[in-house]
Amino acid sequence: MNRRTFDILVPFAYVIALLIAVFVGNEEWVGIIAAIGAIMVAAYYAALRSNIKKTEP
Repeated sequence: MNRRTFDILVPFAYVIALLIAVFVGNEEWVGIIAAIGAIMVAAYYAALRSNIKKTEP
């Protein structure tokens, strides 16, 4: 996978996980997934993405 794919996939996976928790209906899990997911997305864009090598043809 290239860099642009991850740029789309990371927030998309977060939204999917959050929607699943909402549809299950467990309020505690929604809060946990929202907090952990937000931290993971922020970590990707702040730290991890800067270390991914740019692969352009």
